[in-house]
Amino acid sequence: MRKVVEAHAGIDDASGLSADSDLWAAGMTSLASVRLLLALEDEFSIEFEQSKLSADTLRSLHRITAEIQEAARDHGR
Repeated sequence: MRKVVEAHAGIDDASGLSADSDLWAAGMTSLASVRLLLALEDEFSIEFEQSKLSADTLRSLHRITAEIQEAARDHGR
């Protein structure tokens, strides 16, 4: 998941991010967040529910991991 974030979040040095680092504060833009969301859905064969399409869903690596796990459970994976 970290590799997907590094490739699509538009953050210059994502390698130094902790699990709780705020991706928005680190420089992620709204356009990059859309690219990241789509890449995560493709990478993990999930679909985020409409209610999860918010800035908070992509706030940190920790939050993204939790959302991926929830989406996978919801889709029976």
